[in-house]
Amino acid sequence: MKRKSKLRERREPVSKNEDEMLAADEMRNSAVHRLHQFTAIEVATFRSRLLDWYNQNGRDLPWRTLARNSEAQQKAYAVLVSEVMLQQTQVATVEQYYKKWMARWPTFEHLASASHEEVNEMWSGLGYYARGKRLFEAAKRVMTDLGGKVPESSVQLQKLLPGVGRYTAGAVASIAFGERVPAVDGNVIRVLSRLRLIGGNSDSQVVVKDIWDIAETVVDPEQPGPFNEAMMDFGATVCTVKTPTCSSCPLNGICLSYKLTVNEQAMKNLANKEYSLLPDIEIVPDCRLCLPPGEWDLSLGVKNFPRKSKKAPPKEENYVVGVLHRKMNNLDEEEYFMVKRPKEGLLASMWEFPSFSINLPTQPKVKTVLLENLETCHGVKRDNVESSSYIGEVKHIFSHLHHTYMIYDIKLTEEFSPLTSTCYQDQQWVSEQQFPSIAMSTGVKKIFKTFITENMPKNASGRSAASPRFQRHIKKRKTSVITDFFSVKNSESS
Repeated sequence: MKRKSKLRERREPVSKNEDEMLAADEMRNSAVHRLHQFTAIEVATFRSRLLDWYNQNGRDLPWRTLARNSEAQQKAYAVLVSEVMLQQTQVATVEQYYKKWMARWPTFEHLASASHEEVNEMWSGLGYYARGKRLFEAAKRVMTDLGGKVPESSVQLQKLLPGVGRYTAGAVASIAFGERVPAVDGNVIRVLSRLRLIGGNSDSQVVVKDIWDIAETVVDPEQPGPFNEAMMDFGATVCTVKTPTCSSCPLNGICLSYKLTVNEQAMKNLANKEYSLLPDIEIVPDCRLCLPPGEWDLSLGVKNFPRKSKKAPPKEENYVVGVLHRKMNNLDEEEYFMVKRPKEGLLASMWEFPSFSINLPTQPKVKTVLLENLETCHGVKRDNVESSSYIGEVKHIFSHLHHTYMIYDIKLTEEFSPLTSTCYQDQQWVSEQQFPSIAMSTGVKKIFKTFITENMPKNASGRSAASPRFQRHIKKRKTSVITDFFSVKNSESS
Protein backbone atom coordinates (compact mmCIF):
# COMPACT_ATOMS: atom_id res chain seq x y z
CA MET A 1 0.00 0.00 0.00
CA LYS A 2 1.10 3.57 -0.48
CA ARG A 3 1.80 5.78 2.48
CA LYS A 4 1.96 9.54 2.71
CA SER A 5 5.41 10.92 3.40
CA LYS A 6 6.13 13.23 6.31
CA LEU A 7 8.04 16.49 6.09
CA ARG A 8 9.31 18.38 9.11
CA GLU A 9 10.35 21.91 8.23
CA ARG A 10 12.83 23.67 10.52
CA ARG A 11 13.28 27.19 9.25
CA GLU A 12 14.22 30.24 11.34
CA PRO A 13 13.10 33.76 10.37
CA VAL A 14 15.68 35.35 8.12
CA SER A 15 16.22 38.73 6.57
CA LYS A 16 15.59 39.44 2.91
CA ASN A 17 19.29 39.20 2.07
CA GLU A 18 19.60 35.99 4.04
CA ASP A 19 16.61 34.61 2.11
CA GLU A 20 18.39 35.30 -1.16
CA MET A 21 21.55 33.66 0.14
CA LEU A 22 19.57 30.64 1.31
CA ALA A 23 17.85 30.31 -2.07
CA ALA A 24 21.18 30.47 -3.88
CA ASP A 25 22.64 27.87 -1.52
CA GLU A 26 19.68 25.55 -2.10
CA MET A 27 20.16 25.89 -5.85
CA ARG A 28 23.75 24.74 -5.45
CA ASN A 29 23.16 21.93 -3.00
CA SER A 30 19.69 20.71 -2.01
CA ALA A 31 19.14 19.09 1.37
CA VAL A 32 20.14 15.50 2.09
CA HIS A 33 18.31 13.75 4.91
CA ARG A 34 20.47 12.36 7.69
CA LEU A 35 18.99 8.85 7.33
CA HIS A 36 21.14 8.35 4.21
CA GLN A 37 24.31 8.50 6.31
CA PHE A 38 25.58 5.58 8.40
CA THR A 39 26.11 6.11 12.12
CA ALA A 40 29.46 5.11 13.64
CA ILE A 41 27.88 1.99 15.13
CA GLU A 42 26.33 1.06 11.78
CA VAL A 43 29.68 1.50 10.02
CA ALA A 44 31.37 -0.86 12.47
CA THR A 45 28.54 -3.39 12.08
CA PHE A 46 28.64 -3.05 8.30
CA ARG A 47 32.38 -3.73 8.05
CA SER A 48 32.39 -6.61 10.50
CA ARG A 49 29.40 -8.47 9.09
CA LEU A 50 30.30 -7.92 5.44
CA LEU A 51 33.89 -9.11 5.83
CA ASP A 52 32.76 -12.12 7.90
CA TRP A 53 30.31 -12.98 5.13
CA TYR A 54 32.99 -12.54 2.46
CA ASN A 55 35.49 -14.75 4.25
CA GLN A 56 32.95 -17.57 4.13
CA ASN A 57 31.19 -16.88 0.83
CA GLY A 58 33.52 -14.91 -1.45
CA ARG A 59 33.63 -16.18 -5.01
CA ASP A 60 36.72 -18.09 -6.17
CA LEU A 61 37.67 -16.14 -9.30
CA PRO A 62 40.85 -16.57 -11.38
CA TRP A 63 41.98 -12.95 -11.03
CA ARG A 64 41.67 -13.14 -7.25
CA THR A 65 43.75 -16.31 -7.13
CA LEU A 66 46.40 -14.66 -9.28
CA ALA A 67 46.34 -11.44 -7.26
CA ARG A 68 46.76 -13.26 -3.95
CA ASN A 69 49.95 -14.91 -5.15
CA SER A 70 51.56 -11.87 -6.81
CA GLU A 71 53.56 -8.85 -5.77
CA ALA A 72 51.82 -5.47 -5.86
CA GLN A 73 52.70 -4.41 -9.44
CA GLN A 74 51.74 -7.78 -10.92
CA LYS A 75 48.61 -7.79 -8.78
CA ALA A 76 47.72 -4.38 -10.25
CA TYR A 77 47.93 -5.81 -13.77
CA ALA A 78 45.83 -8.85 -12.83
CA VAL A 79 43.15 -6.63 -11.28
CA LEU A 80 43.20 -4.06 -14.10
CA VAL A 81 42.67 -6.69 -16.81
CA SER A 82 39.80 -8.29 -14.90
CA GLU A 83 38.07 -5.01 -14.07
CA VAL A 84 38.24 -3.74 -17.64
CA MET A 85 36.84 -7.04 -18.92
CA LEU A 86 34.08 -7.03 -16.30
CA GLN A 87 32.74 -3.65 -17.40
CA GLN A 88 29.26 -4.42 -18.80
CA THR A 89 30.11 -8.15 -19.07
CA GLN A 90 29.06 -11.06 -16.87
CA VAL A 91 31.59 -12.86 -14.69
CA ALA A 92 30.92 -16.25 -16.30
CA THR A 93 31.79 -14.84 -19.74
CA VAL A 94 34.89 -13.02 -18.53
CA GLU A 95 36.48 -16.01 -16.76
CA GLN A 96 37.40 -17.88 -19.96
CA TYR A 97 38.59 -14.73 -21.76
CA TYR A 98 40.67 -13.75 -18.73
CA LYS A 99 42.47 -17.10 -18.54
CA LYS A 100 43.37 -17.00 -22.23
CA TRP A 101 44.48 -13.36 -22.02
CA MET A 102 46.74 -13.91 -19.01
CA ALA A 103 48.24 -17.04 -20.55
CA ARG A 104 49.20 -15.02 -23.62
CA TRP A 105 50.09 -11.67 -21.98
CA PRO A 106 50.88 -12.29 -18.28
CA THR A 107 52.40 -8.83 -17.66
CA PHE A 108 52.20 -5.24 -18.84
CA GLU A 109 55.44 -5.82 -20.74
CA HIS A 110 54.00 -8.76 -22.69
CA LEU A 111 50.83 -6.86 -23.55
CA ALA A 112 52.72 -3.74 -24.62
CA SER A 113 54.65 -5.82 -27.16
CA ALA A 114 51.45 -7.09 -28.83
CA SER A 115 49.77 -5.51 -31.85
CA HIS A 116 46.35 -3.87 -31.97
CA GLU A 117 45.25 -6.60 -34.36
CA GLU A 118 46.26 -9.32 -31.89
CA VAL A 119 44.41 -7.58 -29.06
CA ASN A 120 41.27 -7.27 -31.17
CA GLU A 121 41.52 -10.95 -32.06
CA MET A 122 41.76 -11.96 -28.40
CA TRP A 123 38.91 -9.62 -27.45
CA SER A 124 36.66 -10.85 -30.27
CA GLY A 125 33.19 -11.68 -28.94
CA LEU A 126 33.67 -10.05 -25.55
CA GLY A 127 31.96 -6.83 -26.62
CA TYR A 128 32.71 -3.14 -26.02
CA TYR A 129 35.85 -3.48 -28.11
CA ALA A 130 37.17 -0.05 -27.13
CA ARG A 131 37.94 -1.54 -23.71
CA GLY A 132 40.56 -3.86 -25.19
CA LYS A 133 42.09 -0.97 -27.11
CA ARG A 134 42.33 1.18 -23.97
CA LEU A 135 43.83 -1.68 -21.96
CA PHE A 136 46.45 -2.12 -24.67
CA GLU A 137 47.18 1.62 -24.66
CA ALA A 138 47.49 1.58 -20.86
CA ALA A 139 50.08 -1.19 -21.06
CA LYS A 140 52.10 0.79 -23.60
CA ARG A 141 51.89 3.89 -21.40
CA VAL A 142 53.15 1.93 -18.38
CA MET A 143 56.13 0.57 -20.32
CA THR A 144 57.07 3.66 -22.34
CA ASP A 145 56.23 6.59 -20.03
CA LEU A 146 56.07 5.18 -16.50
CA GLY A 147 59.17 3.04 -16.33
CA GLY A 148 57.20 -0.20 -16.17
CA LYS A 149 55.53 0.80 -12.89
CA VAL A 150 51.80 1.30 -12.36
CA PRO A 151 50.76 4.38 -10.34
CA GLU A 152 49.77 3.30 -6.83
CA SER A 153 47.07 5.86 -6.03
CA SER A 154 43.58 6.02 -7.49
CA VAL A 155 44.07 9.68 -8.44
CA GLN A 156 47.25 8.96 -10.39
CA LEU A 157 45.78 5.88 -12.02
CA GLN A 158 42.95 8.00 -13.42
CA LYS A 159 45.31 10.74 -14.47
CA LEU A 160 48.00 8.65 -16.16
CA LEU A 161 46.34 5.56 -17.62
CA PRO A 162 43.96 5.86 -20.61
CA GLY A 163 40.52 4.37 -20.09
CA VAL A 164 40.87 4.09 -16.31
CA GLY A 165 37.97 5.79 -14.55
CA ARG A 166 37.19 6.25 -10.88
CA TYR A 167 35.76 2.77 -10.31
CA THR A 168 38.61 0.87 -11.99
CA ALA A 169 41.17 3.09 -10.29
CA GLY A 170 39.53 2.46 -6.91
CA ALA A 171 39.52 -1.30 -7.45
CA VAL A 172 43.19 -1.43 -8.52
CA ALA A 173 44.43 0.98 -5.83
CA SER A 174 42.55 -0.73 -2.99
CA ILE A 175 43.14 -4.36 -4.00
CA ALA A 176 46.72 -4.10 -5.26
CA PHE A 177 48.12 -1.29 -3.11
CA GLY A 178 45.84 -1.18 -0.07
CA GLU A 179 44.64 2.41 -0.55
CA ARG A 180 41.52 3.20 1.46
CA VAL A 181 39.26 4.26 -1.43
CA PRO A 182 35.85 2.97 -2.54
CA ALA A 183 35.09 1.22 -5.82
CA VAL A 184 31.49 1.95 -6.73
CA ASP A 185 29.96 -0.14 -9.51
CA GLY A 186 26.35 -1.13 -10.18
CA ASN A 187 26.40 -3.76 -7.45
CA VAL A 188 27.65 -1.28 -4.86
CA ILE A 189 25.12 1.36 -5.91
CA ARG A 190 22.35 -1.19 -5.42
CA VAL A 191 23.60 -2.30 -1.99
CA LEU A 192 24.06 1.21 -0.64
CA SER A 193 20.79 2.45 -2.14
CA ARG A 194 18.89 -0.26 -0.31
CA LEU A 195 20.80 0.01 2.95
CA ARG A 196 20.36 3.78 3.14
CA LEU A 197 17.00 4.14 1.40
CA ILE A 198 18.46 6.16 -1.49
CA GLY A 199 15.61 6.77 -3.93
CA GLY A 200 17.22 9.52 -5.98
CA ASN A 201 17.73 8.76 -9.65
CA SER A 202 20.90 6.62 -9.75
CA ASP A 203 21.49 7.74 -13.34
CA SER A 204 22.04 11.26 -12.01
CA GLN A 205 25.66 12.34 -11.61
CA VAL A 206 24.74 14.27 -8.46
CA VAL A 207 23.16 11.20 -6.84
CA VAL A 208 26.05 8.96 -7.89
CA LYS A 209 28.51 11.45 -6.36
CA ASP A 210 26.56 11.28 -3.10
CA ILE A 211 26.75 7.47 -3.19
CA TRP A 212 30.52 7.66 -3.72
CA ASP A 213 30.76 9.96 -0.69
CA ILE A 214 28.73 7.51 1.40
CA ALA A 215 30.82 4.58 0.15
CA GLU A 216 33.99 6.38 1.21
CA THR A 217 32.77 6.50 4.82
CA VAL A 218 32.34 2.73 5.10
CA VAL A 219 35.48 1.32 3.41
CA ASP A 220 37.40 -0.71 5.95
CA PRO A 221 40.74 1.09 6.65
CA GLU A 222 42.58 -2.15 7.44
CA GLN A 223 41.23 -4.24 4.55
CA PRO A 224 40.08 -1.87 1.78
CA GLY A 225 40.68 -4.38 -1.03
CA PRO A 226 38.78 -7.30 0.52
CA PHE A 227 36.02 -4.90 1.61
CA ASN A 228 35.51 -3.61 -1.94
CA GLU A 229 35.55 -7.15 -3.34
CA ALA A 230 33.06 -8.16 -0.65
CA MET A 231 30.72 -5.33 -1.70
CA MET A 232 30.85 -6.49 -5.32
CA ASP A 233 30.20 -10.12 -4.41
CA PHE A 234 27.44 -9.23 -1.96
CA GLY A 235 25.57 -7.25 -4.61
CA ALA A 236 26.07 -10.01 -7.18
CA THR A 237 24.94 -12.92 -5.00
CA VAL A 238 22.81 -11.68 -2.05
CA CYS A 239 21.48 -8.18 -2.72
CA THR A 240 20.63 -9.03 -6.32
CA VAL A 241 18.48 -7.08 -8.77
CA LYS A 242 15.51 -9.46 -8.94
CA THR A 243 15.83 -11.98 -6.08
CA PRO A 244 17.47 -10.44 -3.01
CA THR A 245 17.62 -12.83 -0.04
CA CYS A 246 16.59 -10.30 2.60
CA SER A 247 15.43 -12.67 5.33
CA SER A 248 18.87 -14.31 5.61
CA CYS A 249 20.92 -11.22 4.73
CA PRO A 250 23.63 -10.49 7.32
CA LEU A 251 23.06 -6.75 6.81
CA ASN A 252 19.28 -6.65 7.19
CA GLY A 253 19.65 -5.20 10.69
CA ILE A 254 21.06 -1.96 9.22
CA CYS A 255 19.08 -2.01 5.95
CA LEU A 256 16.52 0.80 5.92
CA SER A 257 14.68 -0.43 2.82
CA TYR A 258 14.20 -3.80 4.53
CA LYS A 259 12.93 -2.06 7.68
CA LEU A 260 10.59 0.12 5.62
CA THR A 261 9.22 -2.96 3.88
CA VAL A 262 8.65 -4.71 7.21
CA ASN A 263 6.98 -1.57 8.60
CA GLU A 264 4.59 -1.33 5.68
CA GLN A 265 3.83 -5.04 5.79
CA ALA A 266 3.11 -4.73 9.50
CA MET A 267 0.84 -1.77 8.90
CA LYS A 268 -1.34 -4.04 6.79
CA ASN A 269 -1.75 -6.28 9.79
CA LEU A 270 -1.85 -4.30 13.03
CA ALA A 271 -1.94 -7.55 14.98
CA ASN A 272 1.73 -7.94 14.15
CA LYS A 273 3.45 -7.23 17.47
CA GLU A 274 6.74 -6.31 15.82
CA TYR A 275 5.27 -3.18 14.28
CA SER A 276 5.34 -1.15 17.50
CA LEU A 277 8.97 -2.10 18.05
CA LEU A 278 10.26 -0.77 14.73
CA PRO A 279 11.19 2.91 14.32
CA ASP A 280 9.15 4.94 11.84
CA ILE A 281 11.11 5.82 8.68
CA GLU A 282 10.36 9.12 7.03
CA ILE A 283 10.69 9.93 3.34
CA VAL A 284 11.44 13.64 2.95
CA PRO A 285 10.15 15.17 -0.32
CA ASP A 286 12.77 17.92 -0.67
CA CYS A 287 15.76 15.59 -0.17
CA ARG A 288 17.49 14.70 -3.43
CA LEU A 289 18.27 11.18 -2.16
CA CYS A 290 14.81 10.33 -0.81
CA LEU A 291 12.32 8.40 -2.89
CA PRO A 292 9.92 10.91 -4.48
CA PRO A 293 6.44 11.02 -2.94
CA GLY A 294 4.10 8.43 -4.42
CA GLU A 295 6.92 6.28 -5.83
CA TRP A 296 6.96 3.67 -3.04
CA ASP A 297 5.50 0.29 -4.09
CA LEU A 298 5.07 -2.19 -1.26
CA SER A 299 4.91 -5.14 -3.67
CA LEU A 300 8.50 -4.38 -4.72
CA GLY A 301 9.89 -3.96 -1.21
CA VAL A 302 13.66 -3.41 -1.29
CA LYS A 303 13.52 -3.64 -5.08
CA ASN A 304 12.20 -0.07 -5.09
CA PHE A 305 15.89 0.77 -4.83
CA PRO A 306 17.93 1.86 -6.69
CA ARG A 307 15.67 4.03 -8.78
CA LYS A 308 16.62 4.61 -12.41
CA SER A 309 15.22 6.60 -15.28
CA LYS A 310 13.57 4.64 -18.04
CA LYS A 311 15.96 3.76 -20.83
CA ALA A 312 15.24 4.81 -24.37
CA PRO A 313 14.42 1.83 -26.60
CA PRO A 314 17.39 0.57 -28.64
CA LYS A 315 17.77 1.97 -32.10
CA GLU A 316 16.82 -0.37 -34.94
CA GLU A 317 19.28 -0.52 -37.87
CA ASN A 318 19.19 -2.72 -40.96
CA TYR A 319 22.03 -3.81 -43.23
CA VAL A 320 22.48 -5.83 -46.38
CA VAL A 321 25.57 -8.04 -46.23
CA GLY A 322 27.44 -9.66 -49.11
CA VAL A 323 29.43 -12.82 -48.36
CA LEU A 324 31.81 -12.61 -51.34
CA HIS A 325 33.76 -15.77 -52.08
CA ARG A 326 35.64 -17.47 -54.90
CA LYS A 327 37.61 -20.65 -55.59
CA MET A 328 41.01 -20.59 -53.96
CA ASN A 329 43.92 -21.21 -56.33
CA ASN A 330 41.89 -23.65 -58.44
CA LEU A 331 41.37 -25.84 -55.35
CA ASP A 332 38.13 -27.21 -54.00
CA GLU A 333 38.22 -24.59 -51.26
CA GLU A 334 36.80 -21.13 -50.90
CA GLU A 335 38.29 -17.85 -49.79
CA TYR A 336 36.24 -14.91 -48.56
CA PHE A 337 36.59 -11.19 -49.04
CA MET A 338 36.63 -9.22 -45.79
CA VAL A 339 37.06 -5.54 -44.97
CA LYS A 340 38.25 -3.71 -41.89
CA ARG A 341 36.01 -1.24 -40.08
CA PRO A 342 37.17 2.34 -39.29
CA LYS A 343 39.69 2.88 -36.50
CA GLU A 344 37.13 4.69 -34.35
CA GLY A 345 33.51 4.04 -33.47
CA LEU A 346 31.42 0.89 -33.23
CA LEU A 347 33.50 -2.31 -33.54
CA ALA A 348 36.58 -0.27 -34.42
CA SER A 349 39.17 -2.03 -36.61
CA MET A 350 37.24 -5.32 -36.63
CA TRP A 351 36.98 -7.43 -39.80
CA GLU A 352 33.61 -8.03 -41.45
CA PHE A 353 31.92 -8.91 -44.72
CA PRO A 354 31.01 -5.86 -46.85
CA SER A 355 27.75 -4.44 -45.51
CA PHE A 356 25.61 -1.43 -46.31
CA SER A 357 22.82 0.36 -44.46
CA ILE A 358 19.31 -0.05 -45.84
CA ASN A 359 15.81 1.19 -44.96
CA LEU A 360 14.08 -2.17 -45.38
CA PRO A 361 12.82 -1.82 -48.95
CA THR A 362 11.49 -4.90 -50.72
CA GLN A 363 13.91 -7.78 -51.24
CA PRO A 364 14.76 -7.16 -54.94
CA LYS A 365 15.67 -3.56 -54.11
CA VAL A 366 17.86 -4.76 -51.23
CA LYS A 367 19.83 -6.87 -53.69
CA THR A 368 20.14 -3.89 -56.02
CA VAL A 369 21.49 -1.76 -53.17
CA LEU A 370 24.07 -4.45 -52.41
CA LEU A 371 25.27 -4.91 -55.98
CA GLU A 372 25.47 -1.17 -56.64
CA ASN A 373 27.54 -0.59 -53.50
CA LEU A 374 29.81 -3.55 -54.25
CA GLU A 375 30.60 -1.98 -57.60
CA THR A 376 31.13 1.50 -56.13
CA CYS A 377 33.25 0.40 -53.16
CA HIS A 378 34.98 -2.72 -54.46
CA GLY A 379 34.80 -2.64 -58.24
CA VAL A 380 32.58 -5.74 -58.51
CA LYS A 381 30.75 -5.59 -61.83
CA ARG A 382 27.74 -7.70 -62.75
CA ASP A 383 29.77 -9.94 -65.10
CA ASN A 384 32.17 -10.69 -62.22
CA VAL A 385 29.34 -12.35 -60.27
CA GLU A 386 28.82 -16.02 -61.11
CA SER A 387 25.73 -16.29 -58.88
CA SER A 388 23.95 -14.33 -56.16
CA SER A 389 21.18 -15.43 -53.84
CA TYR A 390 19.47 -14.39 -50.64
CA ILE A 391 20.29 -16.88 -47.88
CA GLY A 392 18.72 -15.52 -44.72
CA GLU A 393 18.44 -12.90 -42.04
CA VAL A 394 20.37 -12.53 -38.80
CA LYS A 395 19.43 -10.36 -35.84
CA HIS A 396 22.11 -9.16 -33.46
CA ILE A 397 21.61 -7.19 -30.26
CA PHE A 398 24.03 -4.60 -28.94
CA SER A 399 23.46 -2.77 -25.66
CA HIS A 400 21.92 0.23 -27.45
CA LEU A 401 21.36 -1.05 -30.99
CA HIS A 402 19.39 -3.82 -32.66
CA HIS A 403 20.94 -4.83 -35.98
CA THR A 404 19.23 -6.89 -38.65
CA TYR A 405 21.50 -8.31 -41.37
CA MET A 406 20.02 -9.48 -44.69
CA ILE A 407 22.64 -11.87 -46.07
CA TYR A 408 23.42 -12.58 -49.71
CA ASP A 409 25.68 -15.29 -51.06
CA ILE A 410 27.82 -13.64 -53.77
CA LYS A 411 29.89 -16.18 -55.69
CA LEU A 412 32.52 -14.55 -57.86
CA THR A 413 34.06 -15.95 -61.02
CA GLU A 414 37.33 -17.86 -60.51
CA GLU A 415 39.32 -15.54 -62.75
CA PHE A 416 38.21 -12.42 -60.85
CA SER A 417 41.23 -10.37 -59.76
CA PRO A 418 41.82 -9.34 -56.12
CA LEU A 419 39.45 -6.68 -54.87
CA THR A 420 40.31 -3.24 -53.57
CA SER A 421 38.18 -1.02 -51.36
CA THR A 422 37.45 2.68 -51.43
CA CYS A 423 34.99 2.50 -48.51
CA TYR A 424 37.07 0.74 -45.84
CA GLN A 425 40.55 1.21 -44.37
CA ASP A 426 41.80 -2.24 -45.42
CA GLN A 427 40.71 -5.51 -47.03
CA GLN A 428 41.90 -9.10 -47.45
CA TRP A 429 40.99 -12.54 -48.76
CA VAL A 430 40.55 -15.07 -45.94
CA SER A 431 40.49 -18.87 -46.15
CA GLU A 432 38.38 -20.94 -43.75
CA GLN A 433 41.51 -21.98 -41.88
CA GLN A 434 42.44 -18.33 -41.35
CA PHE A 435 39.16 -17.29 -39.76
CA PRO A 436 40.22 -18.02 -36.15
CA SER A 437 43.28 -15.77 -36.54
CA ILE A 438 41.48 -12.54 -37.43
CA ALA A 439 39.47 -10.24 -35.18
CA MET A 440 35.77 -10.20 -35.93
CA SER A 441 32.64 -9.53 -33.91
CA THR A 442 30.05 -12.02 -32.73
CA GLY A 443 27.60 -10.61 -35.27
CA VAL A 444 29.97 -11.45 -38.15
CA LYS A 445 30.41 -14.96 -36.79
CA LYS A 446 26.63 -15.37 -36.78
CA ILE A 447 26.50 -14.22 -40.40
CA PHE A 448 29.15 -16.74 -41.39
CA LYS A 449 27.35 -19.47 -39.45
CA THR A 450 24.17 -18.76 -41.45
CA PHE A 451 26.14 -18.81 -44.71
CA ILE A 452 27.82 -22.16 -43.90
CA THR A 453 24.57 -23.74 -42.73
CA GLU A 454 22.70 -22.73 -45.86
CA ASN A 455 25.48 -24.04 -48.10
CA MET A 456 25.72 -27.45 -46.45
CA PRO A 457 24.13 -30.31 -48.40
CA LYS A 458 20.65 -31.28 -47.18
CA ASN A 459 19.95 -34.78 -45.88
CA ALA A 460 16.81 -36.82 -46.49
CA SER A 461 14.86 -34.86 -43.87
CA GLY A 462 15.78 -31.58 -45.51
CA ARG A 463 18.17 -30.54 -42.75
CA SER A 464 21.68 -29.28 -43.38
CA ALA A 465 24.40 -31.90 -43.22
CA ALA A 466 28.10 -31.17 -43.21
CA SER A 467 29.80 -32.01 -46.48
CA PRO A 468 32.76 -34.45 -46.44
CA ARG A 469 35.09 -31.47 -46.84
CA PHE A 470 33.65 -29.76 -43.76
CA GLN A 471 33.69 -33.04 -41.84
CA ARG A 472 37.40 -33.48 -42.65
CA HIS A 473 38.01 -29.88 -41.68
CA ILE A 474 36.26 -30.29 -38.29
CA LYS A 475 38.06 -33.58 -37.60
CA LYS A 476 41.41 -32.02 -38.44
CA ARG A 477 40.88 -28.94 -36.26
CA LYS A 478 39.28 -29.61 -32.88
CA THR A 479 38.91 -25.86 -32.45
CA SER A 480 37.87 -25.37 -36.06
CA VAL A 481 36.35 -22.23 -37.41
CA ILE A 482 33.07 -24.06 -37.99
CA THR A 483 32.85 -25.29 -34.41
CA ASP A 484 33.87 -21.90 -33.04
CA PHE A 485 31.41 -20.01 -35.19
CA PHE A 486 28.53 -22.34 -34.39
CA SER A 487 28.94 -21.50 -30.69
CA VAL A 488 28.44 -17.74 -30.91
CA LYS A 489 26.41 -15.76 -28.40
CA ASN A 490 23.12 -14.01 -29.10
CA SER A 491 24.22 -10.51 -28.21
CA GLU A 492 27.19 -8.35 -27.37
CA SER A 493 28.09 -4.79 -26.56
CA SER A 494 29.69 -2.18 -28.70
